Amino acid sequence: MKGFRPSRSGPTASNTDNTVIVLWGDHGQHLGEKHHFRKQALWEESTRVPLFFSVPGHCVKGGKTDVPASLLDIYPTLLDICGLPANEKNQGSSLVPFIEDTSATKEEPVLISWQYGNFAVRSENWRYIRYRDGSEELYDHRTDPGEHINLAGAPECRAIIEWHKKYIPSDPALPAGMTEWKKADKYDRLMKRWEQNDSIPVWLR
Repeated sequence: MKGFRPSRSGPTASNTDNTVIVLWGDHGQHLGEKHHFRKQALWEESTRVPLFFSVPGHCVKGGKTDVPASLLDIYPTLLDICGLPANEKNQGSSLVPFIEDTSATKEEPVLISWQYGNFAVRSENWRYIRYRDGSEELYDHRTDPGEHINLAGAPECRAIIEWHKKYIPSDPALPAGMTEWKKADKYDRLMKRWEQNDSIPVWLR
């Protein structure tokens, strides 16, 4: 794979035929949605990013797919495109099937984490969130794309929750240098300070 290099004279047949371009961006900011600001959340608004591939001879021009993908998928995808051996240590998977056929589907969802022990599982139609205190959220994106109706307590959704839950690590690794989860991140220290000062933010109550 050749690196993408702008040319003063414009692209030529030789470099447009064998150059793969990948464009992605940082994750989003909440600007008041769900009474939240900044990025620190597991909801759609703050975990969704743009991701574009241009692969000569493989792409559907202007194609788009709603299949959930992770930035961890970029490296396995490039290995696949270049015909290089897969790396068994990769946690992502190749997106080539979806680059070549935007109607393709997959069962496996995407796992997102924030701080220690807090996870979201995003499938094509659902977002399931489980925090380390055991509390849960479940949103149906077919009818609630803004994630305002938490269905985690609905008895008819238990099977959906159990299916998503199996993708959450049962024993997540501690951050480097930490020996116990109660000291795993600055969020714990903030919570302790907020509790002592009776100043827990409204959005966390």
